[in-house]
Order: sequence, then C-alpha cells, then structure tokens
Amino acid sequence: MRGRQCNWILAAFISVFMLMGLLPATVSAAPDDSWTDYVEDSFEGGTGTKEDPYLIATEGQLAKLSKDVAEDEDGLSYEGVYFRLENDMDLSAYVWTPIGTHTWWEEGTESSMRSFCGFFDGNGKTISGLYVDEKANQRGSAGLFGRIVKTNANTEVGVQNLTIDQADIYVGEEGFMEVTAGILAGSVISNPGMEIEISNVTVSGSVWSATLPVSILPTVTLKISLFPMGALQAALWD
Repeated sequence: MRGRQCNWILAAFISVFMLMGLLPATVSAAPDDSWTDYVEDSFEGGTGTKEDPYLIATEGQLAKLSKDVAEDEDGLSYEGVYFRLENDMDLSAYVWTPIGTHTWWEEGTESSMRSFCGFFDGNGKTISGLYVDEKANQRGSAGLFGRIVKTNANTEVGVQNLTIDQADIYVGEEGFMEVTAGILAGSVISNPGMEIEISNVTVSGSVWSATLPVSILPTVTLKISLFPMGALQAALWD
C-alpha cells in the first residue's frame, strides 16, 4: 500500500546480502508454545558490567532477556549493560519472541516500541532452531533481536561472536506502515553520529513474508565493527 515501507534486513540489517526468489517448498513445522512461558527468574551470574557481564547459560535465561526488554515501559532497555552467552542454544522447542519490538500501524500511529540498548557477546556460541512468527503475533519487527538502538554516545551497543544456524523468520505486512525482518535483527538504529558494532556474526536460514517470498544466502558472515550508521540509514530508507 502507498506509504508503507517494507525493509527486509538480513543478518542485522544489510539488504544487499539478500537474494529474491522462491522459498523452498517445505516449511518448518511451527512449535506449539512460546519461550515467554519458559522464562527463568535470573541470569546465571554477573553484574552486567563490561568486566563482569550477565551470563546466559540456558534458553530460559535468554528468554528472560527478551521478556525484560518487552516489559520495559521506558522503551530503552539495558543501556550500558553487557551480556555473554555461555553455551550453545537450541530454541527449536518453542516460538521465539524477538528481543525488542517495533510495531507501527498503517493509520500512522506508532503502537509500540521496545529496544535493546546493551551489548551482547555470543562468545563463539551457536543458536540453532530459531523460529520467529511475528505474523501471528501482530508485530512488525522480526529476528533474534527485534530492535537494537543506540541513543547514548557514551555506551557500547552491538552484537559480536555469534552464529545463528538454520533460522526461520516469519513476518506479516497486513496493517503495518513498516515491516522489518532479519535473522540477527529486524532493525538496528542509532542517533546521528553514533556507531553500533556488529562483528563476527554468521547466520543461515530463511526470512518469510506473507506477500514477498525471500530466500537468502546459505551463510553470511558479517565482520563489521563500528559501522557508520549514517550510511546504514541511507541504505535502508529509499
């Protein structure tokens, strides 16, 4: 529809890594439950500083991060806070809720926005079986992270040293002004002049749309440190 922008963002945000075409005929079977029902009460350890990051050792602890961001009414969660993945994760048992969301309805009203503003170190680990269905959840930003944002020049924001293997990401377009989807993140945004770090991230899988079928390169490795966000914005908003 007129005025609606659909930004398909792979492995964080770079659309040039995408191949347009038909999806494979076989669609992954959807899990029955959501990880939001299996959230653990606390992280494995740590205090959230760069020297002593919060440690995430289980899938339920990773789901806690998603839940914390979703429930933060301020909309800017974990600014200046660091996390480190301690083990490989298998998320195939349940539907994943992205860490951060952005929903903007066609009427022009920005219905909701929750952003992750911290730093996530994958510690060389692999997340497999990621299944996101924002089409069913009526949200417009899909990925492991739904929305990563930097508004404070004095903090580090980003993701590093992570592999996401064989992900399935679903996003709908009906009723939205804007839709963003990717395997690592649906959208990555900073204030002018600020930088976000995405480094040593490898992803594989598919991004699915209700009306725009997309297949992606089997594996994409990003080695982008402190990417200039002004150039990123120019690439996304045409």
